[in-house]
Amino acid sequence: GEAGLITTAEPGDAHMLPASAALVRERLGARTLAGGASSGSPAVRIVAGFLGRDQDGFITTLGRGGSDYTASFIGAALGCDVVLFKRSGGIRTADTQLVKETQVLSKLHYLDAQELAHFGLDAVHQKAYGPARRAGVRLTVVPFQAEASGDVAEGTEVSGETGDQAAICCVRDCVLVTLDGDEDEGDRGRPLRTLTRLVGALDARRLHPLVLSASTPRGEVSLLVRRSDMARVAEALEEIQLPDEADSATAHSPAAYSIREGVSVISVVGSLMRKRVGVAAAMFHCLAENRVNAVAIAQSACERSMSVVVDHGQAAATVQALHQRFVELDTITQLP
Repeated sequence: GEAGLITTAEPGDAHMLPASAALVRERLGARTLAGGASSGSPAVRIVAGFLGRDQDGFITTLGRGGSDYTASFIGAALGCDVVLFKRSGGIRTADTQLVKETQVLSKLHYLDAQELAHFGLDAVHQKAYGPARRAGVRLTVVPFQAEASGDVAEGTEVSGETGDQAAICCVRDCVLVTLDGDEDEGDRGRPLRTLTRLVGALDARRLHPLVLSASTPRGEVSLLVRRSDMARVAEALEEIQLPDEADSATAHSPAAYSIREGVSVISVVGSLMRKRVGVAAAMFHCLAENRVNAVAIAQSACERSMSVVVDHGQAAATVQALHQRFVELDTITQLP
């Protein structure tokens, strides 16, 4: 709080309030120390990460990745670059527990880095990228030994520039929830309203799906969540079985859904995929060669990532095969 970090009050997951930026500049912005024997010396500020104060003055914690989030927010407020020191060094092209031949991603766009963190490559938590991206400051992730040597060759620079490498992400032990797309001819908007209510119920519990896959808003819609979140998902599903008070004019019928456990989501991430012909074909050819069945598929129009849901037992082999195809053999840069 002394540094000007004023946050929301959510227990264990507070977020910085916009007013904090001006307070940080006021309290930490001086380049030299004023007064005393050290007057005029360069100012070095030491700020504890992970902590802040809410508007009532109570201490808050910022949750997982809170120290990185603190550094990014302060750097953004002061308009200076941010360096994060990590035991693992820079962000890598895959989980080292699944792939031996990983590489350090030398350069990443902010949004690619957020995608990587969302899909499991979270050496830096995704919320740490937001302040840096909005302020346009560079964020570099380096190994601890770089502090002494000054060598950042094994580091990852995250900025507004697009890198030339892809990465393969994996989130294991997930659950696929599929809403029934059966619509009543007299109420054709019911499936879309059911989806809206479910997403709202999940958001109220601060839970957001890893993947949302749909062929049409009035057809079947699938949401992928982590197994560890299933208790809150079950609460949300129970909530949408109740009539919607805001839509009392429409006859209510319980939402039909199914649950599939034991799945994982594998994602190919990288802005270098944009506007290249054949990325999807290369990905699904690789899956077919390795006899992997795609349970669900998702890709946004931004063309930064392509995700496929597979049975959990095939997850490791799928990551290894895609890493060899897209990273080690550098398939994407060879496409037109």
